[in-house]
Amino acid sequence: MWRSLALLLVLVIAACGEVPRPFASRPDAGEQEVLRRPPPARILVPAPTQAGLTQDAAQRFAEALAESLREQELPATASPAARRGPRDWQVATSFETGASAVALSYALIDENGQRVGTVRAPRPVPIAAWANADPAALSAAAADAGPAIAALTGRVDTARRAAGPTTPARLPTVAVLQVSGAPGDGNNALTVAMREAIGRRGMILQEESGGADYVVAGTVTTEPRPGGQLYVEIGWRVTQGRLDLGKVAQLNEVPARAISGRWGDVAYVVAEEASAGVLQVVDNARQSQGRAGAANSAAAEPQRPGPPGGLSGLNQPAAPPTPPAPPAAAASPPRIAPAPPRR
Repeated sequence: MWRSLALLLVLVIAACGEVPRPFASRPDAGEQEVLRRPPPARILVPAPTQAGLTQDAAQRFAEALAESLREQELPATASPAARRGPRDWQVATSFETGASAVALSYALIDENGQRVGTVRAPRPVPIAAWANADPAALSAAAADAGPAIAALTGRVDTARRAAGPTTPARLPTVAVLQVSGAPGDGNNALTVAMREAIGRRGMILQEESGGADYVVAGTVTTEPRPGGQLYVEIGWRVTQGRLDLGKVAQLNEVPARAISGRWGDVAYVVAEEASAGVLQVVDNARQSQGRAGAANSAAAEPQRPGPPGGLSGLNQPAAPPTPPAPPAAAASPPRIAPAPPRR
């Protein structure tokens, strides 16, 4: 099994490029200082007065949620958003009412006022308990939310550090759906590995696809080959709403027994290389949309009148009109690996 696993690693690495060495080049003390981002001074938790609670009940819930975050070693305090300082973050609570329960979600807002991610409460609250502001139900909901919000905060910190000192004002949020079609434990292993790799690429992992800037869906297809070999194609489709931005594809022919059980480090290698392709697709889309926004702003800007007599400047020809920005990248980026010849 180990021999087969090693062979699979060689095949994947040969197809995808240079061998990842995550511990081979750690930043020295000076680089660590440059990459360090100051943590939030405080995380404010405003009372969710719009969530169907009375003012008193909403304040009690905010205090319980802040306490839950402090138990996760986050500097949280129940305070109105209006009191946010220049380095303070905020947790905004929202809710959806169903037939029998209330589903809570929490948006994390950074010091720039940008929403950097959203998490959904792991368990809904019975609608009667929420409507009656049952103390035990509110405390339980706050206790459930603390670890989830703390995990999101950690993912934001990881993405910011990975992005380095040139981090833009807002990093993209990416949701990775459960991978499908892989043999063995590949579906779960690839999903977990890709979600971890997203943060290392300077993107913020979003647990729920709703509200995420981009969604990544992984699919594995296999085809038996002679000699106990298996042709494997792993495709990662990147979408933004209903817009298909592109696909990252990894193609290999491997011993079938090598991936019939645990994928292990193979999933790490696959996700490390594929996440670079996902970042390329996301960057292309952001740049294209940025150019489109700049072109639209320029078109909307009123034209200043020229000098009398219809002259333009020093009788120089007028600049040609700005061409329309190209649409968001819809074509697939270059494949990470060429397809092996089919037999």
